Amino acid sequence: MVPAGLVRIKAAQRPSVQRVTFVVLSADGMGGVSRTVNNVASKLAERHDVEIVSMFRRRDEPHYPLDARVRLTYLTDERTFAAPAAEARPERVREPREQPNPPAWQKVLRRGPTRLVQPASGPPMSTLTDVLLWRKLRALPPGIIISPFQTLCPAVARWAPSHHIKVAQEHLNLRSRLVVPSSLDNFVRDVLDMDCLVTLTETDAADYARHLRGRVMVKAIPNAVPWSPNGDTGSREPVVVAAGRLVEQKGFDRLIAAYEPLAAAYPDWQLHIYGKGQQRRALSRLIRQRGLTDQVQLKGYKPNLREVFSGASVYAMTSRYEGFPMVLLEAMSVGLPLVSFDCPTGPAEMIDDGRNGRLVPDGEVTAFTNALAELMADAELRRRMGVVGRRTVEQYTVNAVGARWERLFDELAARRAPAARV
Repeated sequence: MVPAGLVRIKAAQRPSVQRVTFVVLSADGMGGVSRTVNNVASKLAERHDVEIVSMFRRRDEPHYPLDARVRLTYLTDERTFAAPAAEARPERVREPREQPNPPAWQKVLRRGPTRLVQPASGPPMSTLTDVLLWRKLRALPPGIIISPFQTLCPAVARWAPSHHIKVAQEHLNLRSRLVVPSSLDNFVRDVLDMDCLVTLTETDAADYARHLRGRVMVKAIPNAVPWSPNGDTGSREPVVVAAGRLVEQKGFDRLIAAYEPLAAAYPDWQLHIYGKGQQRRALSRLIRQRGLTDQVQLKGYKPNLREVFSGASVYAMTSRYEGFPMVLLEAMSVGLPLVSFDCPTGPAEMIDDGRNGRLVPDGEVTAFTNALAELMADAELRRRMGVVGRRTVEQYTVNAVGARWERLFDELAARRAPAARV
């Protein structure tokens, strides 16, 4: 069992930047965290001994590519309980698999509650998962541990030995945490035991630095675009494209409202929305009510968005809030000009208004309509903005982002060096 009073294991060993461990809920999922962790881990494996510790195994192979040099360690195997991705890949049928009968002590601990935060989806945490993670953290050789907030980062903060350099990676913005005061209080409590907090945008870094008042180092390192920017992207169709989960946060209702006045003026154009989610029926109803069924289509889930973006003409984003909208980088990487609301956070750091796209004041639907119309009417403007967009993405390639992580590792090691000589 995990000792009730354990905060951290004291040790006099010197941390090493040569060994990097990522601690995540799932390394083989289809979400943004899995993709970005696998992407960065693969890059760091060129110079470091890299391991990904995944609480749960939910499929036979990771959904996103992972360099063979990265060690992947699963603490539990939940493949029997993973729901089949029928909507995403209807041709794949997941057969129930037989697993060895677990020891009696594991059956008992699986019934106990976790001391960590239950994830919003996926297999439940339990006393068993706590114990397995605690044992793994204690056994890790000295090095750097990176954990995306918020479920597992408290475990790293409290249970990993003090000879580790501990880095929390925040995927939400501070405004999102302020909505639930207890969430922010728990965040501050746990992040104070970390060596560094890494945010995805400079805006978030500044916000968190002010809130933490210098008690923890805060750095901004964005996620890396999963592919290199294209040169010639070939022919384009008169399509405005958008992608994301069909949930309120993504604001597709706002996008449909903004597109409605353009339908009659640009009858040859279409709006294609890719993704799946709980608002699909509501959005379908909205499209019918506004008489847009011939021009606005919900295209469902598409695993290869690069191919979709390469054939479209404009990318639109009407999110109510974001952490770091990778989809904007992906669109720019294939030469798509952007139109986005200036929501918190991310778009303002990626979009140079008038050069690689249009940044519209958040919630101003009429202004969004006008920005779309400007681009839909001018092919040369779209081409020019697309060229600038591809140049913008250069600072978000895996090489550029990997170099920023390397600089952070060196800085963190230097801060620990005086203590190591004592």
